[in-house]
Amino acid sequence: MKYDSVISRSIHRLEQKRLRYGAFPCFFLIALCFRTVLELGLIRPALNLQLSVIKGKLDWEMGIEEVKDVSLQVGDFGLQENDRHEPDAETNIAEVETKNLEPICNVKGRRNEFCEINKDVRVDGKSASVFIVSSEMDLGDGNSSWTIRPYARKEDKRAMRDTRKWSVQQVTSFQEMPQCTRNHTVPAILFSTGGYTGNHFHEFADVVIPLYINSQKYDGEVQFLITDKRSWWITKYKAVLQGLSKYEAINIDEDVVHCFPSTTVGLKRHPKDLTLDPSLYSYSMKDFRDFLRNTYSLNKANAIRIQDGQRKKPQVLLIISRRRTRSFTNTEEITKMTRSLGYEVTVAEADKNMSKIAEVVNSSDVLMGSPWSWPHKHSFPS
Repeated sequence: MKYDSVISRSIHRLEQKRLRYGAFPCFFLIALCFRTVLELGLIRPALNLQLSVIKGKLDWEMGIEEVKDVSLQVGDFGLQENDRHEPDAETNIAEVETKNLEPICNVKGRRNEFCEINKDVRVDGKSASVFIVSSEMDLGDGNSSWTIRPYARKEDKRAMRDTRKWSVQQVTSFQEMPQCTRNHTVPAILFSTGGYTGNHFHEFADVVIPLYINSQKYDGEVQFLITDKRSWWITKYKAVLQGLSKYEAINIDEDVVHCFPSTTVGLKRHPKDLTLDPSLYSYSMKDFRDFLRNTYSLNKANAIRIQDGQRKKPQVLLIISRRRTRSFTNTEEITKMTRSLGYEVTVAEADKNMSKIAEVVNSSDVLMGSPWSWPHKHSFPS
């Protein structure tokens, strides 16, 4: 029995020793697990902070308030942080683009106002309205409607009284516009023959030259829309209209809705009368005179020039007379005197026959007339 007791105590001591040896690895494993869990809890906030820094830097560099699908893999822990942020980025970009859009209509000019519309347009003659098919982005915070009098002498209230007022409107739905009656495939230019038409000076300064500026670039592929139509004016300048457009001019005041891919309402012009600045419009007065010479088949390209000491004198002197205002009261005496000086004198009055007056002016060497007669010599030099 004593021997069994000794053996039992020895076995008990051995088991206690084994238990001590086994407890140390278990404690180590438990400590390692706690450390792992603790590290995981510290890493996630650090990742959030790092992702925020990365996102802020991207926002600053890209100029927008949107960073999508930013993710980060960490070691073998399989951690992933997704930052899915979806604000109205497209709206923000649209706002920036809208602010950079140039206005469709320029109504701040001193002498004229006009609209250049490079999108689908419907022109309603009955209501004197031009409708522009637009999107919400196009409208933006700017103006969406304008009032235009398409005659190039804006500062003259008297001239504007004889010019029809047109409304230019941006709309966002086809349902807000009248249906097309006639469809066209070429651009259009809408202008007025009201104002001071009937006066040769104003016909050139306010209509003919501005029309040349605005239409020449189309090389004939443009449709003229005439408001305040005066049939005699169209007959008078038929050759000019045909030289600028391949299509017959339309009386836009009729009850018809015309649809175009683009339209210009009103005419751009130079601030000075009878002037073309090639730096602004790519055309000069020489180009305009060449156009008129081709239109009216004029032979003489340059005016006569007499140098110092040259005995040769001009041969033909043209006196432009007027029946009503600014007329010579002694035309016969002027004619006798100039003939005595060796000139061949021609007396003529500018009328509605532009082909005839162009030929007479072009064939003369000297022009005599009131200041308001000089546009003809300026346009048809001899």
